[in-house]
Amino acid sequence: MFRNRNIIGKIGFILFTLYISLTGTGLANAKLIFQDDSVGTYESETIKIGSNDAGANNTAIQFGTDSTGSENGNIAWNIGSNTFGVDHTVDITGGLSATGQVNFSGSAGYRMREVANHLTAACTTVNELVLNTTNSTIYKCTVVNNPGTWVSTSAAGSTPDFEGVYTQDSGKDLVTGNAAFTITTGSNDFIVDSNDWNVDASGNLDGNNITANGTLDANGVATIGDNGDTITLDSSDWDISAAGAMTGISGITNDSTFSTSGGAVNVNAGSNFATNINTGGSNALVSIGGGSGTVAIDTTSWDISSAGAATGLTGITSTGNINFSGNTTTFRMPSGTNAQLPGTCTEGMEYYDTTNHVIQVCISGTNTWRPQGTTSAGTNGGVLYGNSSTGTYGFSAAGTTGQVLQSSGSGAPTWTTSTYPASAGAAGTIMRSNGTNGVYSTSTFADTYAASNLLYSNGANTVQGLATANNGVLVTNGSGVPSISSTLPTGIKMTAGGGTGSVFLGGDLFNDATTYGNTNDTNEDTMTSYSLPANTLSVNNDGIHIRVYGNTAGNSHNKTIKLYFGATVIATMSNNSSGKPWYFDSYVLRKSATTQTAMGLSQLHSDTTVAVSNTAPAETLSNAVTIKTTAQTGTAAANDITQTGIVIEYIGQ
Repeated sequence: MFRNRNIIGKIGFILFTLYISLTGTGLANAKLIFQDDSVGTYESETIKIGSNDAGANNTAIQFGTDSTGSENGNIAWNIGSNTFGVDHTVDITGGLSATGQVNFSGSAGYRMREVANHLTAACTTVNELVLNTTNSTIYKCTVVNNPGTWVSTSAAGSTPDFEGVYTQDSGKDLVTGNAAFTITTGSNDFIVDSNDWNVDASGNLDGNNITANGTLDANGVATIGDNGDTITLDSSDWDISAAGAMTGISGITNDSTFSTSGGAVNVNAGSNFATNINTGGSNALVSIGGGSGTVAIDTTSWDISSAGAATGLTGITSTGNINFSGNTTTFRMPSGTNAQLPGTCTEGMEYYDTTNHVIQVCISGTNTWRPQGTTSAGTNGGVLYGNSSTGTYGFSAAGTTGQVLQSSGSGAPTWTTSTYPASAGAAGTIMRSNGTNGVYSTSTFADTYAASNLLYSNGANTVQGLATANNGVLVTNGSGVPSISSTLPTGIKMTAGGGTGSVFLGGDLFNDATTYGNTNDTNEDTMTSYSLPANTLSVNNDGIHIRVYGNTAGNSHNKTIKLYFGATVIATMSNNSSGKPWYFDSYVLRKSATTQTAMGLSQLHSDTTVAVSNTAPAETLSNAVTIKTTAQTGTAAANDITQTGIVIEYIGQ
């Protein structure tokens, strides 16, 4: 149905012919003919345009009836490919979106949005693309804004195909626009092969002529020549001829050893110029000779022959050591008896004293001789000691009988205030202080003790070693004699918290987290069994605390669980629970050697009833007592009852 809502302008002629034929599909056929230059508004829920040929032919809408076909426009529906075709350019001023494939493979060209600078371009949707015409790079929008945030779509680390670039380059040349051009081959080789020059994989440069307009640098070893041709260097300042003669050289600076061999080396052989060696700012060693040839010095005033004989020397001054070593070399200073020491001397003079067999040295300004290294004559009983800060020796004061010389670190040694015995004490005694001096003890000690022994007195003034034992503690017997034992005596207590009360020591006798269950029968099956050692409960009011727990299977079978102390059931429960945790908490206390009192608490998960039983076992505690748990079901089914943990704790008295 069409309704004319509004007519804008003049409608000259409208011919509307409607042919309606009802078919089995309930469709209506119609023809619309619009003619006029004015604009009209027409509304319909659906407009269907077809050829009414059951889908055999395509459908098209033509805009314009000009006699020149190219001036008319067509929109065609291809029923075979299910696609629309438009035969003219489509200008879209709004947005364009697609949920299916957009195929431009048959187009003559494709052009996207272009900007001179992507950094100032607005972005209206994430993943929008623009072409930066300045650097010819496509960018993708990641954050909508004005301007948006854009990232390059070029693959990171992508390498251009130079063969493809060369093929596309009409000029067949590489232009970088005055920018640096770097070729990086990594671990591979860079090879140049041209008609005029080459670079091989080893980096060797081969060319008829190599001209450098600037500095020619080598980052590694640079080799000039191949031992088959001559080389000539001809510069404006200095030259090297093909025969190797250097002229115009004003100096040679080297950063390592400079060696020459193959002939005599003459320095200033034909001139009167001075020859200087190491006269500049260098403080390095000057070496003459290499240990395999002789060296001679011949001057107008003094000489050293090739045999090492020096003549014409007026003195030797040294600021370091003068070494006269060698097994056939001797050096002798002035010598004589102590009485023959010169009466006058100059500081530093040395004289060998044949009376005392020491070297005497003259000390400053006193015409006094002292043994080498000392600054004083010393006293009777004094001890000679060194002074590293001055490089001299000194004498300590004399001590008294029994004093011991002790170090004062870097200072002069001193004598102890206390005295010490001059002779050994009795066998086995040790040195000890009596508060004033060191004396020997009255108590005696053994020469050796075994590893890990503890020392104790086993009698008056006798110290003995107590033998060790593994995993034990130090205890005493009723007479106070110590020993190492892994078992604590009875009756030991510890303070309870910060109060004045005390508690007996206790601990776990037995722990087991293994899962046990009944077998596939209706018998009473043992899950856990523990033998309580004889005399564990040796004192009245000693006791044990037993906690057991587990689960029932997910069925309605009748289930019975029991906890035994000896022959007495001290806790039990019977039920047909399905998939529930269960728990026993029991105490057994000694009343006498053959009577006990027991309490057993049993509870099932989600059951608000807690069962408590009080029993009176009558086990002989001087024998071992069996503590066990059992499980029994009314219907044979393995693991209807499982036990997942048991703890038996000792309560000492």
